[in-house]
Amino acid sequence: MKDKGPTGKSMSEMLEEGLNNAFSTDYYHRFLSFVAGNPNYSYRNVILILQQCPHARKTQGVRAWNKEGRIIKAGEKGLRINALFEKVKEQEDKPPLPPSKRKLEGGEGSRFRRISVFDISQTRSMDGDDAQQPLYLAPGGNALDVARPEGDVPGYDELLRDLREATPLPIVFSDSVEEDASAMLFETVIKKGMSQLHTIRTVIFQISLIWLRAHCPDQKLLQAAARSVTFIISRHLGIDTSGFGFCEVAEYGAGQENVDREEFLDAIQKTALYFIDTLDGIRKARQIRYATREYFLFASKKTAMRLFRQGYLVYLVYPDEGELLVMSKKDLEQDEGPFAVPRGDWFGATPMAA
Repeated sequence: MKDKGPTGKSMSEMLEEGLNNAFSTDYYHRFLSFVAGNPNYSYRNVILILQQCPHARKTQGVRAWNKEGRIIKAGEKGLRINALFEKVKEQEDKPPLPPSKRKLEGGEGSRFRRISVFDISQTRSMDGDDAQQPLYLAPGGNALDVARPEGDVPGYDELLRDLREATPLPIVFSDSVEEDASAMLFETVIKKGMSQLHTIRTVIFQISLIWLRAHCPDQKLLQAAARSVTFIISRHLGIDTSGFGFCEVAEYGAGQENVDREEFLDAIQKTALYFIDTLDGIRKARQIRYATREYFLFASKKTAMRLFRQGYLVYLVYPDEGELLVMSKKDLEQDEGPFAVPRGDWFGATPMAA
């Protein structure tokens, strides 16, 4: 019997329908908006969630909602998605494989299960004092980006400092460039004198270009993917995303095979997750005064597990005491982090690996 969600359609039917609609302006906007608030979901699970709950904003399991003081409303049906589980191995303490022998996610020793998650609109506060949750609102306008948007960004200096630490290439500012930015061999040059909003968007866009270049050889495709990641990161950071539209992306999606569409969406979701993990790690390191010159710190256990499965050396960090090498999956599961990897591995790895 096929596993069906609240829509009455099978998982494969929902995925196929979602991919066929993925590049319509409204659907794509909802896809990116959801990823901004839920970056750990794979692009396939994002599609499955949106097919079952088009207005979804934030979803997680029952226990996670309970920890936040929320319970599922009576009569609500769970949104069915696929979750990766690893089979128990006899040699649990066996060190991870070296990078040259990494295995892809979902390979031998792992399997998928169907699980249920719930959107925040399907929950209510345990104490009964609950404001109505706003639904998703479709965007206005058609332009992919507003030309040089004006406006200030709260915490601009701190955010720019974080972005400069996150980029693989140094960022310099100059009034000698004609365009908003110019990518050089060893640095990225940003035009001086732009508004705070346009400067931050431009920096995010340039970082996205660097991380996506290996996965988007076509220039038009690269631009569309980088703008999509820029939207996700801006929305995740609470930066104004008005003026974003997705006509160029819709043009790309028209006539493409599903496999090409899936690779495109996969690259966007994983690059956004890598970007968010990088910014979170930088902020966490600064908070606990942890020097990241040799090791890069991050807080996401899911990212730690993903890197561990692919053969990276993942460390458990004790502030002021250095790093403790995590030798087994069990060790990793029992601690909440923060975690660290050699800095060269983190910034030298592609977004697909993260």
